Amino acid sequence: MALLILGLLILIGYQALYNVHDLRRALIARFGFASFAIASGVAILLALALIIEGKSSASYTTVWIPPATLQLYVMPAMFIGFVIAAAQFVPSNLRRWLPRPLMVGALIWFLVHLLVKADLTSMTLFGGLAIFAAIGCFGKKRDERKLPWLKESLPVAIGGVLYFVTFLIHGYLFGATPTMMGRGFF
Repeated sequence: MALLILGLLILIGYQALYNVHDLRRALIARFGFASFAIASGVAILLALALIIEGKSSASYTTVWIPPATLQLYVMPAMFIGFVIAAAQFVPSNLRRWLPRPLMVGALIWFLVHLLVKADLTSMTLFGGLAIFAAIGCFGKKRDERKLPWLKESLPVAIGGVLYFVTFLIHGYLFGATPTMMGRGFF
């Protein structure tokens, strides 16, 4: 668990550094962009390695038992998270309202997982990642261009396809099916 927490602290610290533009600019001016980018990449890879090792080696401790009715809200919330995250990469009015749609979408994913995962290790992981995403939601100017509402169909289509693919492969990748009571539809 200590490795998991250390990895999360490194990741959260990097995100906080990324949002402090003056400090980031000063570090780039002092060490150069290439050195800053390499150090950032090493820090992120180290954080991910610590998170993966910490999660896989931690013992399972049940904290609470989520009610089955909570599952009714998980799938729609995850779909909304995917649509919002897809808006980061295509022109959309969502980019006018949200400074960093990818981080807002990730925040929704992490909060939903935080609600339905009932063990201490998963709650630590998703709680830490939610803090990471919440910090990442700030710090970027929003896109002020107003677009026709027809443009909103592209994030919905891309988010829907990504949601469906993730739904299908979630059990194979993470060992947990995203449906009620652990039974898949396919």
